[in-house]
Amino acid sequence: GGGTGSVTAPIPSTATAGTTSYYVSQTINGCESPRAQIDVVVNATPALPVVTSPVTYCQNVTAVALTANGSNLLWYTVPTGGTGNATAPIPSTATAGTTSYYVSQTINGCEGPRAQIDIVVDAPPDLSLALGTTIDPVCIGGMSGVTVINSEVGVTYQLRNNADNSLIGTALVG
Repeated sequence: GGGTGSVTAPIPSTATAGTTSYYVSQTINGCESPRAQIDVVVNATPALPVVTSPVTYCQNVTAVALTANGSNLLWYTVPTGGTGNATAPIPSTATAGTTSYYVSQTINGCEGPRAQIDIVVDAPPDLSLALGTTIDPVCIGGMSGVTVINSEVGVTYQLRNNADNSLIGTALVG
């Protein structure tokens, strides 16, 4: 009991996560009924899914489906709006440049904000280099960690280990 009733139904606030109880009664022929309790549960907004960005590919190599750590992931091609897809996209590597994808997670029926994943597609190198020019790294045949050195006899490709820069092998194109 107690309190003052209102004929206007309240609009629950969603500003804070938690449970708020409201009570309602009806009055018929001047007699008020016992109050019924209505609990409004406000769930917290989920955090961003954990992603790795950017993801880099050489042009025209086979890409794999994007990944993120989270619950009930939805993938988008736009930062807001649009329709989410539960299946992770496989980026195209046909064109050099940067493309962005977005992913959210849904917990307790609440969809959270979207994390951005940038896909960077690098074009193959221009091998018309001046003598002694070095480019590191470049994309050659889908490999990364390749150093190109233009020498007097042609272009030398050095494949190096990305971890310790040790020489794995060389090839000369005359």
